Amino acid sequence: MIAELPRVEETPRDPGREGLRVQSLRSRLVTEPRLTRGPPIMWPVAHRKSLNEKQIDVLRWIANGRPAGVMEGHAHRISTAALRTRSLVETSGRGAGWSATITASGHEYLKRAAGPNAPKPRQASVSVAQQLVDEVIAAQGSLRVPRRSFRDQEGVDYENRARLAERHGKVHDGKRLRVTTVSPEELQIDFIDPPEGMPSARPVPVLQRGARHHPVVRQFKERTQYQEISRAALPRALRVLHALVSEAERRGHDAQLATSSRTDGYGRSSWTAARDGHVVISVEGCSAALRMQEEGLQTRAYWEAQNRTYDYNRPGPARVRLPPISEYEAGATGSLSLELVTGFGERGRAAKWGDRKSWTLEDKLPAVLLEIETRAVEHELRRQQAERDAAERERARQAALARARERHAHEHRAQTLLREVQNWDEAQAIRNYAAAAEAAYPDSPPTVEWVAWARGYARQLDPLETRAGSARSTRGARGRTAALPRPTDSYPSVRRW
Repeated sequence: MIAELPRVEETPRDPGREGLRVQSLRSRLVTEPRLTRGPPIMWPVAHRKSLNEKQIDVLRWIANGRPAGVMEGHAHRISTAALRTRSLVETSGRGAGWSATITASGHEYLKRAAGPNAPKPRQASVSVAQQLVDEVIAAQGSLRVPRRSFRDQEGVDYENRARLAERHGKVHDGKRLRVTTVSPEELQIDFIDPPEGMPSARPVPVLQRGARHHPVVRQFKERTQYQEISRAALPRALRVLHALVSEAERRGHDAQLATSSRTDGYGRSSWTAARDGHVVISVEGCSAALRMQEEGLQTRAYWEAQNRTYDYNRPGPARVRLPPISEYEAGATGSLSLELVTGFGERGRAAKWGDRKSWTLEDKLPAVLLEIETRAVEHELRRQQAERDAAERERARQAALARARERHAHEHRAQTLLREVQNWDEAQAIRNYAAAAEAAYPDSPPTVEWVAWARGYARQLDPLETRAGSARSTRGARGRTAALPRPTDSYPSVRRW
């Protein structure tokens, strides 16, 4: 039932402000059910405050005395917190001592939910990434969506949603989301199978205190100047690195301490955590450098270089003075993170993992190794694709050269034919001229000598004089052949090879 609003005492104040005050108070009373002392007022649950199916199931479970084996994990406690804000349940304790009891408002809601005029269950809140995956599933695995331009600030960025869906594990059954540009105004999102050989996440066990550390981890512990961890968080950081390195070697990978081949102007190593990391894990020749850092701290060597002072008051070399290490650890937060600082993966995939409210760094170790192994597989796939592309380019090059040679041979034959036909015509003309000159001046010795020389020159010029028959292959009628020029010199179309 709806409770009657309490009366507001009239005071000699400004009527305009008084009306606003009463209106504000009434709005507060409608939205805040616990303004009066005593039992909570039973307000009718509006449509926007109705429960979803999951919350109704949790409410029934609490009303039935929370029987064991019905709710698993801790997700139902989140729904219970939502029910508590609606005054439908009351909770107490935490951890193993957590308990929840239904209130009178909760019984009333269940009674209404089982009646003929039950409130329509509200659709459960889902992330935009999960909503996109559901839409692709409803579209039979292929969905066309509008593409947001860089000028459109209010449109939906479906490319980013697809990356978020893969990053947060919203895509199931081993599928992946592929986003392709259909047109400048449209995208197509498809479910595809991942490439063969892609790894899957496997657990990474983390040992408790007392275990002997891996040699790489012991080296990391000794290099205190390269650390970015406080003394309080160092034991946990060593356990995390030990679990990661040991599991990597158990899977057949290689692990070693990160070094730098770069040197500064004085020949000293120019190692930096942001560029070189602390530990390098290699998978099939593909290396990935990992940086272990406590949020709030910088590299200890850099901090010492910025804060060291020198004492020149004593004889001998100057004495280096450093502030207490507690000053370096003043910004420590106890939150550890691992970051991949080398290589690259697909856009949108995580490259940094750390402690958060919902998980710890230990929980993300399988994802860290999965990303390293995935990058190695992608590197190998890119290498194989590069080899196939190079082989295809070589085949195209050889085919282009063969076509160039064929065109050159054709043009060479044509040029030889035209030249020999021209020489043959000239030889025939010379013979005709010689015969006419001999007939005109039969008794002239100079003419006879000239005609003899002309007929000899015609024989030299005639391509059929030494070898009779039609031209064969590229040699021509007299067997002469010219050196074939390089195809790249004769045909610009193949110069790109």
